[in-house]
Amino acid sequence: MKFLSQRGYFVKAPVPNGPVTIGGRLVLPGAASPSTGLPLVQYASVRVSSDALSIPGWLSQEIHCLYSWTCNIHLGDFSYRQTPETVTVLEYQAGIDGAGPDFPYEGYPKSFRAVSGTLEAISEREQAIILHLNKSAAPDFAVDPDYAMNTPEANDLSYPRHQFGGVPLLLQSDAPPKDCIECRREMQLFASVGNGNYTNDLGFFGNDFVQILYWCCPACQIVSARNYCD
Repeated sequence: MKFLSQRGYFVKAPVPNGPVTIGGRLVLPGAASPSTGLPLVQYASVRVSSDALSIPGWLSQEIHCLYSWTCNIHLGDFSYRQTPETVTVLEYQAGIDGAGPDFPYEGYPKSFRAVSGTLEAISEREQAIILHLNKSAAPDFAVDPDYAMNTPEANDLSYPRHQFGGVPLLLQSDAPPKDCIECRREMQLFASVGNGNYTNDLGFFGNDFVQILYWCCPACQIVSARNYCD
């Protein structure tokens, strides 16, 4: 799999005026599900800059992590072109038969309150632990007791967090790469979104062992997303 960068960042929130927004809502033409017409849910928006998350060739000042669970988008690959003026959905699974207004949990909101955060660099040790967990994850995602005894950080790193850049924890370490729907070149994995939203106990998905991976193709200004769970 192709990764945007070797260095990664976790999100620390809440932090006033940070470069990351967790939740919130993107108000741009086209930022809606083609199946329902409802606004796409924004899970994160990150300021693209050289001192934090750098995506050479990305034309917008921010990159937005959008998705939908209340229609069939969550059943397949989801891709959209993002420009400063609009969002254009390019790839999605149509229909509403695999979801509903209360999926993934009862009372699921149409959007989540925006929380400002900052990017905190992942240490070399933390990245090494994540790589170990990706390589040796048990079917139930339990950390090997001997490894946990010698590596106290392992339990905290054994579930998906919001991460930008670097190699994130992968719930499915054999997840296939993603090719751009337009140019067909392999895209760069730039983000993993976890459950925590800093605003309610259920989080974004109602399950700490669900993640959405996000890839980007700067040449085509396209973002692609795919979800994984235990």
